[in-house]
Amino acid sequence: MISKINDTVKKLTQNCIEWARKHPTGASIAFMLIIVITLCYDQDLMPTYFSDKDYANIAVRAMLTNAVGLLALLTFTTDRLSNISKQSDNENFILGNDVDSFMILRSAHTRVISGRFFKWGVILIFILPILVFEFHASIFWVAPFWWGLFSVIASLLVWNLVSVLEIFGTNALYPENVKSRIASHQLGRWLEFIDNAVKNKGDDPLYSYSMHSQYLETASGAKPEFRKKYFEIINNLVYADYVFIVSRQYTSDPEQQDNRVNALLGFIAGRQKALVEHLLATPNLSIQAKLLELICDTDSKYWNYTTLADSVAQDRSRPICTEDEVPEIDLTAIGVWQSKESHDEVDLIPAFVYHKISHEFSTGKIRLTANEVERIVRSIDNIKHRRTKEYAAQQFAEALIKATVSHRTSDQSLPSDISKISTFRFLNFPEFMDEDEKMWKNAVQSVSERAVITKNKLPSEAKKALLQNTSKEFRIAYLFLILFQQSTFSISENKDLLECLSSIILEDSSGSTGECFEWLDPETQGIFGIQKIDFEQTKEVVSSFPTTSDNFDKVRSEESLVWLFEVLTRPVTYDWHEEFESRGFGSLFEFSTVILWKEVVSKDQWADFDFMEEFLVGDFFNDSQIKPNRQKMGDAKMEVNKAASTLERLGRTEDAKRLRRSIDLK
Repeated sequence: MISKINDTVKKLTQNCIEWARKHPTGASIAFMLIIVITLCYDQDLMPTYFSDKDYANIAVRAMLTNAVGLLALLTFTTDRLSNISKQSDNENFILGNDVDSFMILRSAHTRVISGRFFKWGVILIFILPILVFEFHASIFWVAPFWWGLFSVIASLLVWNLVSVLEIFGTNALYPENVKSRIASHQLGRWLEFIDNAVKNKGDDPLYSYSMHSQYLETASGAKPEFRKKYFEIINNLVYADYVFIVSRQYTSDPEQQDNRVNALLGFIAGRQKALVEHLLATPNLSIQAKLLELICDTDSKYWNYTTLADSVAQDRSRPICTEDEVPEIDLTAIGVWQSKESHDEVDLIPAFVYHKISHEFSTGKIRLTANEVERIVRSIDNIKHRRTKEYAAQQFAEALIKATVSHRTSDQSLPSDISKISTFRFLNFPEFMDEDEKMWKNAVQSVSERAVITKNKLPSEAKKALLQNTSKEFRIAYLFLILFQQSTFSISENKDLLECLSSIILEDSSGSTGECFEWLDPETQGIFGIQKIDFEQTKEVVSSFPTTSDNFDKVRSEESLVWLFEVLTRPVTYDWHEEFESRGFGSLFEFSTVILWKEVVSKDQWADFDFMEEFLVGDFFNDSQIKPNRQKMGDAKMEVNKAASTLERLGRTEDAKRLRRSIDLK
């Protein structure tokens, strides 16, 4: 029984002390009232002249003397607080607080002294004696009140004086302790903000946005040595995690669960908007890197809150929108977008984040390092909703290609070959890609191919870089476009691109070159880099190209298109020339262009075997089913020689020699 009483007393005492810490003014008033009531109950505790109106003048003199005695303490306190209130520019100003004054400002007595109770208390200490002087009879009720008020005010002033001396010693001898207290205080304020944002302002992302903006502005303006601590505080979302866990484990009502998650999403929406805006506004690269880290970490939190196996928000809480609506989104008005049952929408919050970052990156407003690109790619890979992931990947892939290739600036630090960025190294090993890497490859490929076709004013170097990211079929199709868009092909106008295409395509096994490996399955062919190009798919790509000339439209008509792809699988012989003339293709393209087309895309399968050199002499005519007359033979030789000359200009001298041997009948 005694133990229970002791525990109760201890608990009650602790609660009282805690209440007094939180409400120091209330505690001061309570202390004053206790004194007043005690003195009213037993006036013998006061000097006798306070209980006899005949001695009222003596009481007045005593009260005024004591009141005046407080002026020294009051003057010191006022001067101290006045100096503290001024903006400090000293070196000890950290995390928005002056180390020298932090402890005294956070003291309970300071809060009381700065309040209205203390102000009116000081006034009454001087006014009440005057009241007694004029009305002696009032001494009976004024005296207890005055002594209670005087005792509290005197105690507060003395407490303040002693605290200043103590704090001075602490600041001088233990500055790190003070800095630690400041950090703890700021963290406490941050947790209070999260609590208020989620519990009371959950349906108002604007509140989260404004508070985050204030913290971010303070962090950005802080000294570098303290900026890290600020960002650590901003990155602390432990309380938000706690709210989410409670909503799932301790609330059985699905509606309440959903409301709590909605509140968290409102908090995240405001936070992401603030982070993105500050990312776009800051010129400081170190701050930019930290903000980007916070954005990616916050996006991870979003998916933790909405897509866990037992998450209540999988279908009801996640705000969604169509892809076309994303550029118009204002995350502070997130409640405008209502969830719909559809498979065509993307998650509103992450879609906004990656669209905004991608757009500003593509326009050059922000510049990203390789590490930051890798962070964004990893963050997009962690998106749980497939369509949203694909949308984000497409947006960022397009921005990355623009920044590194098509709109590249002289100060761009990223390589033009994005495969040199670690997260895109898989582009060099396409046979070992996982699902996310395939998604990225398709995104990069589609963006690069679209840029090559639509941006005619791109410099040759940019197009060469883009072609590295395209499919085998697209490269062949683009070669077709270069060779056949005009009836007469000119290498001087396209030399750089042809050299690039010739080099790339040479690495791609296709046509007759791959025929000796046809017995291998496609996967094995891909591993060894000998997989044949799908000519049917290539023809579809050619047909999809926009019109560049009337001649090109005629060339890719059914008859000529089929024939030009058909010859890729046949050896170069005079039969080609006869077919070329009989079909009347001479008005659309030159015969030398056809040979060049064949040689670049698919050489004969024995072309690289030196021991066959002697056996290949004169094969252009010897292997033909048709024997030409002298004139036609001369015309054919001229065209073959023209093609060989072009190959020489492209650096393919051995292929040029082989072609010339094939027409040598000596």
